[in-house]
Amino acid sequence: MSNRKTFCILEQGGYPGEELTERHKQQFNTDVSDFYRLNFKTEDDPNAFITGIGTTHMEGRNLLYKNVPKNYDYYIFIDDDVSFKEDDIATKIHNLL
Repeated sequence: MSNRKTFCILEQGGYPGEELTERHKQQFNTDVSDFYRLNFKTEDDPNAFITGIGTTHMEGRNLLYKNVPKNYDYYIFIDDDVSFKEDDIATKIHNLL
């Protein structure tokens, strides 16, 4: 049995404790997806998988991708201000992919 999931969400942000980041964690830590976060301003972010203080937007994306596990079919990049309004959005994205 494989532990491969369809996709992961890769989020960048600078402020710990953001409501949308908490929501993203709940929405995307599922049977079909995972959630990873890079904080570019502080190492004091309990939701951050990795820190890239002072990285540019593209450098942050590259750093996230380089460090997450490679057991996904798709890697979806978002910022911490993206809001998904649909219920069960991870399953809906999985079905589209």
